[in-house]
Amino acid sequence: MLESNGTASYHALQIKVRKAMSRTISLTAFYTYSKSLSSEQLDGATTSGGAEDGNNLALEHGRSDYDQRHNFVSALIWNLSYYSGSSRLLKNVLNGWTISPIVTLSSGFPFTVSAGKDNNLDGVTNDRANIVANPFLDPHRLRAQVIGQWFNTAAFVASPLGTDGNSARNLLDGPGIRNVDMGIFRDFSLRERTKFQVRGEFTNIFNLVSLNAPNSTLTASTFGQITTAREMRQLQLGLRLTF
Repeated sequence: MLESNGTASYHALQIKVRKAMSRTISLTAFYTYSKSLSSEQLDGATTSGGAEDGNNLALEHGRSDYDQRHNFVSALIWNLSYYSGSSRLLKNVLNGWTISPIVTLSSGFPFTVSAGKDNNLDGVTNDRANIVANPFLDPHRLRAQVIGQWFNTAAFVASPLGTDGNSARNLLDGPGIRNVDMGIFRDFSLRERTKFQVRGEFTNIFNLVSLNAPNSTLTASTFGQITTAREMRQLQLGLRLTF
């Protein structure tokens, strides 16, 4: 039997600021403080939906996969036309450039600690681990310590055979996200309706390290460790002709 009986809730404080700071600078910023809960996460093309125990879906109630407590994004458009001297050459070279950085600061997404075994003997290997201690560690440690153990791995053990794991779905948070993208461009007028644009686009321009979520499978050799990170700095140059 396939039944649609899931529920979800989302509550948030949303703040938006838009300001034209001068004739050359404008700023737009968004901040969201939110919480999202769902009865179960029935995504994808599987009938189990990742539930630990299909006969006890009440165990699945918890934070949604997209529950992100803090999210801040700001976008700045800055026209660098400040030269007002008499040199026509310098005016053409220095003025007309625009930079547009986008700053993103956000909390990490939640993740579930799984047992890695079918301890409840239901034929599906998606059981959660039992929690026996405080799993949280201070994220503001040395990077080597954070990468080596993002959470307290000793706080989780396998549940006894024939039982469900008692840790909640999406109990822990992954690392947060820090990123600055930026574009710099300028239009050159060739004719009345023809423009030539020089453009540079940078993703993660300051090469900030945003770590991915740790390995959260109890039986894995890298349990609790972070082995990957988000994209490093990338540069793309382009030319555009508009007519």
